[in-house]
Amino acid sequence: MGNEAKLFLNKEVAEIVGITKRQVLSWTEKGLVVPAKESPGVGTKRGYNYINLLEFGLCKSLFEIGLGFRAVKKFLEDLRNDGTIKDWANNWRNYYKQLIKDVKKHWTKKFKDETPREMERRIGEMSAFLETYEPQKPEGVIAYFAGSASKTWIIPLAVAYALDLNVLKEGLSGSDSCLLINLGKIRENIDEKL
Repeated sequence: MGNEAKLFLNKEVAEIVGITKRQVLSWTEKGLVVPAKESPGVGTKRGYNYINLLEFGLCKSLFEIGLGFRAVKKFLEDLRNDGTIKDWANNWRNYYKQLIKDVKKHWTKKFKDETPREMERRIGEMSAFLETYEPQKPEGVIAYFAGSASKTWIIPLAVAYALDLNVLKEGLSGSDSCLLINLGKIRENIDEKL
């Protein structure tokens, strides 16, 4: 994309994401978004990178659906701390390839008690889909599972495909609550403005 290294000022962020300059400042001051380049003193400006744009887009979406400040902050901190959003934003194609490996590993563990032939059939079906599905644009659904084992991950598929994944259904049934956000759409809206 070429925008990963570029830094954006408050006014640019507001225009690109579709929020006010006051929201940019407020969300930064409250620690929801950590700028790529902090302002070292009076008269210097903060700089926000492409990942920060995605974070602002997420803030906007999360507040629009009614989440409170603490929930939004925790959500963004989890994404930032485990590197999920950065990995996906920097190279979504490799993120997709890693998903294929992770799904195979998960299914191998899950069906280890089945006959080798049955396990191979199950893994083969999922692998066939994943290896032939070729996303043409950055697809991504953030799945945030809250509960005793909170987990955040990005499913690099179109929403319709992501909702059919058994891994997602298992996560839903094993968590206290779940939040799904179409990060691909947020990215698409940002990319249109760049």
